[in-house]
Amino acid sequence: MFHPEDIDMGRMLGQLSEISSVSSSPDGGVTRCTFNPAFLASMSLVAGWMNEIGLEVRFDRWGNLYGRYACAGGGSSILAGSHLDSVQNGGNFDGLLGVLSALEAVRLIKQAGIELAKDIEIVAFIEEEGNVFQKLLLGSLLATGQISKQEISGLQNEEGEAFLDILKKIQFPYPVEPEKTLHENVESYLELHLEQARLLETNQKSVGLVTSIAGLKVFRVDLIGQADHAGSTAYADRRDTLLAAAEMITALRRIGLELFPSTARITVAKIEVIPGMTNVVAGETVFNIDTRSADVETAKTVESEIRSLVSKLSEKHQLKYDIQVLSDSPAVITATRMRKAIEKGIEKSGLDQMDLVSWAVHDALALSKVTDVGMIFVRCLDGRSHCPEEFVSPEDIADGTAVFANTLIELASTT
Repeated sequence: MFHPEDIDMGRMLGQLSEISSVSSSPDGGVTRCTFNPAFLASMSLVAGWMNEIGLEVRFDRWGNLYGRYACAGGGSSILAGSHLDSVQNGGNFDGLLGVLSALEAVRLIKQAGIELAKDIEIVAFIEEEGNVFQKLLLGSLLATGQISKQEISGLQNEEGEAFLDILKKIQFPYPVEPEKTLHENVESYLELHLEQARLLETNQKSVGLVTSIAGLKVFRVDLIGQADHAGSTAYADRRDTLLAAAEMITALRRIGLELFPSTARITVAKIEVIPGMTNVVAGETVFNIDTRSADVETAKTVESEIRSLVSKLSEKHQLKYDIQVLSDSPAVITATRMRKAIEKGIEKSGLDQMDLVSWAVHDALALSKVTDVGMIFVRCLDGRSHCPEEFVSPEDIADGTAVFANTLIELASTT
């Protein structure tokens, strides 16, 4: 079994630095958006490191990168990794740390000559962030066959270039397996990620065990009233949709704090006012509600509260309204056997455990549709992420990677 001091932090920090240097942004962060030059350079580096330790390096037809440690001669495998893309001017740890931790863990296991009953395959997914083709978890959804041919054909970037056309132009540095999918022979998926919150830091823990990935459901609320002159229309005669929206948004915040302080998050951060003129009462207001729920039952209660509130306040302000569900990804409870394996991995690393809910979505959410998933969180400074200030200390990277390696051994050692 491995301990944090067994991790070669010089090598891992060097890899992080090298990828940062090829994907750095003028504003101090990194920009590895799917298939941009920085992404392709980073992808080639990771593929090369996989090859250096003797992994079988391949791409699937979507551009996801794999490195297989064929220690058991085929059959079922343990999938481990994360995504390689970043947000615009983001941090160098989100996603990438999970890929490099998996790489270092497999290197340790391989060098130690530990016999395993299952193969281990490292994966670096494209487009988890959804920045380029406007689809969250795109790489892992494609890899697991959860997107229709029609939707794939319609994927394009902001310049109108089709995803499939861009793929045709890329010269991948290793062979492409056109028929590769993750439906078959993947027994489980393990992902390490920075927490993107402050619970580990607040509780002075370096690693956490993710018990569930919160469900994400986004609503679009359209309030329809009447546009009128802002000066001559009396208050009593107005059907002001922006005023109603303001009251709804404030009430949603109160509902979240009072009814779901630890089981849900309700956020409004996008709003459009029509006609959007200073001297005209808002005749129509459209806003989105981002909801995250720790479990399916909570999600149902959250939706019920939202619909009741919108109906009540629309009637109060004499408005018509419409509510649409823009996206719906139910919460995922991580598999019991995965949690037990991570618990043993933490224990054998000599560390303390803390259970956490992941309030952000991850590739593990997509993989949960085809296999058991487990996640390990590592502490990040001030809970900051998706920004240049994103930081995980070398000590916490070592802790997380040791847990990762020990967990992989637990998962791959049993027949």
